[in-house]
Amino acid sequence: MFLPVTLIVAAMSVLSPAGTAGQVSSAAPAAASATSAATVGDPAVILVIDDIDLTRPIFLQAIEHIREAISEQVPRRSIVRVESLGLHYPSAERHSDRLVGRILEDYSAESIDLLVATGDSSVTVAMRVREMWGRDIPIVGLFSGQDRLSPTAPLPPLPNGVQVRLAELNSVTARNMQALLPSLSEVLIVGPNVASVEAAAGAMRPVLGEAVRVDVIVSPSLEELKDRFDQLSEQAAILYLSVGVDSQGNVWQIRDYLRRLVEIAPRPVFGWLGGYMGLGIVGGPLIDGSEIGIELGRLAAEVLNGADPSALGPGVIDNVRVVYDWVPLKRFNIPLRHLPANATLLNRPLPIWESYPRTSITAGALIAFLLTSLGILMHSRRRIREANAARVALSHRLLQAQDEERVRIARDLHDDLCQEMAILSIEMARPPETPNVPNAWVDRMNTLIDRTRKIAVGLHGSHIGSMPFRDALESHVMSLGARSGLEIQFQTTAWGAEPEPSVAIALYRCTQEALQNVIRHAEATEVTILLESSEGRVRIEITDDGIGFEPSEAGTKGLGMTSMRERLAAIGGSFHVRSVPFEGTTIVLSVPTQGAKP
Repeated sequence: MFLPVTLIVAAMSVLSPAGTAGQVSSAAPAAASATSAATVGDPAVILVIDDIDLTRPIFLQAIEHIREAISEQVPRRSIVRVESLGLHYPSAERHSDRLVGRILEDYSAESIDLLVATGDSSVTVAMRVREMWGRDIPIVGLFSGQDRLSPTAPLPPLPNGVQVRLAELNSVTARNMQALLPSLSEVLIVGPNVASVEAAAGAMRPVLGEAVRVDVIVSPSLEELKDRFDQLSEQAAILYLSVGVDSQGNVWQIRDYLRRLVEIAPRPVFGWLGGYMGLGIVGGPLIDGSEIGIELGRLAAEVLNGADPSALGPGVIDNVRVVYDWVPLKRFNIPLRHLPANATLLNRPLPIWESYPRTSITAGALIAFLLTSLGILMHSRRRIREANAARVALSHRLLQAQDEERVRIARDLHDDLCQEMAILSIEMARPPETPNVPNAWVDRMNTLIDRTRKIAVGLHGSHIGSMPFRDALESHVMSLGARSGLEIQFQTTAWGAEPEPSVAIALYRCTQEALQNVIRHAEATEVTILLESSEGRVRIEITDDGIGFEPSEAGTKGLGMTSMRERLAAIGGSFHVRSVPFEGTTIVLSVPTQGAKP
């Protein structure tokens, strides 16, 4: 049954001017309280009449902002009264006359300063009440512009009133649908009455064009909705206006009906009221009670402050917020790139690092530590593999060098000593032709013994340390030159401290190896060896006039230079090579006279 409701909305103090308890007044701002108390005695009384239902969020938002605007901008105390037509009830139309009569009776003894009507029917009721009272009470009237009154129709006359109209949002919603659903082929409009759905369809068809079919359905029951939804195409969309009473007479809260509609809807659901956000609509350009209340409250405050109502309108409330809900966008696979640049996106899940920042930082640090450790471990394993490969290659080259050295020694023994001893053996087997022949045999045998001793000494190096290093080295290189036919010049520019035995042996072996390389590979005719000992270091420079080589390839094929470099490094020395192809080679050996300190 239709029950008119009286609601007093404000952050107010108790006031009972006619002796009736429970009437609440909104207090003006502190800055204006002294002025109002000094200049005005009675409070301003504002009666707000709404079309549908006091429980609608959009209406409650509007009332709150109307009250705030009046409280802040009017320098006198005020009382805000609220009545609802309850047009969503089945018998609401039949009770309109009763509501008008009750308002006339309840407020006849009260001085109403302003009527605020938030809907087309409410404006009609306000005008009837004013006419029947015979009072020229100012009216601030909001025409919805979306249903019973065509958006393009002229506003009805409103003497001594401010005319305000909502911006036409059905066409805006149509453009929003096209932007989000490029393949849109059908739109189904669900509304409370024929006038509302036809007005919405009339506004949307020119925008959507002939390629998109626009159908309407009025106050359907949930069963009728399911049947109609089964007939929707794959590229359809749904526009929900409002439904308070379905075709079977069931009374619904408008938001509850929307929730049930969204549950069974197979296609995206749109709407243009901000109060529907969070209930399953996709979103877009929306208007809500905040914008409505702010504008109506501003106009009401100006009228109460003495402004001429007819000079304040007509006006249009077109302040919309572009808001979308991530949940239905995700449900129907609508890409976020289709949203306008100024859109606000609600209900999007936060990344885990924003939802749990401390845990994410800890986890990130742990992951970074593990990855770093893994990288270090992999790098170490690679270095170990490389070192093992180098060690294996070095061992192979060392064995190869040993084999080559054995071949060289065997060749020297065979070509020199063995041949000499063979010749001597043959001669000794023949009878001596003269008495002096045995003595010649003895001389030749002593020569062989001396040559054998020199080979052994050269291999063992035992003479190093028993004689000055300079003399030992010079003796060896000159002997090698005589045997090989290589012209060797040995020079000493300065000589200071004698190197200790380990240093002397290392330099001796490196010089041996360098000269062997010259003999084998350089194709040189002349070698110059420069020896000097000064400032605690021994330096040997070996220069040949051979064919040279590319320094970057040094040590890649043989063991000689590698062994020299490692031998000198072990005692704190250094090894340098300078060579240009076909222009000779210079090797520089430099070692502290006392070797490396442990």
